[in-house]
Amino acid sequence: MGSNVLANALLDPRIDRQLAWSTSLYHTNYLRYGRGALPQLMLGTNLVFGVLRSSQDLQRLLSAGCGLE
Repeated sequence: MGSNVLANALLDPRIDRQLAWSTSLYHTNYLRYGRGALPQLMLGTNLVFGVLRSSQDLQRLLSAGCGLE
């Protein structure tokens, strides 16, 4: 990816909105649970945070939370 492509992508307002939403989510979860674990994954209305033990755990979460089989 060239620097021009990156520079143009960074001008996209969706980047700022996503960063603001993600930061707000992290902060809210920190205030609620008293710890700032990463990564954080939203599946519907459920929050999963912290490191998963395996790719199979991730697949199970996605299957249950998003109906992916």
